[in-house]
Amino acid sequence: MPYRQEIVAERLNVPWAIDFSPDGRIFFTERPGTIRVIERGNLIGKDNC
Repeated sequence: MPYRQEIVAERLNVPWAIDFSPDGRIFFTERPGTIRVIERGNLIGKDNC
């Protein structure tokens, strides 16, 4: 199977898009327009974005 499903974040508000940066961070946009960041496996809080 070429793909596998993996949960990398929870409690996102309607995840809409995802992008990966060269330094390893993962950026999610949420449908209301919020950008969330996962850094070193940790979801950065909304206050830190």
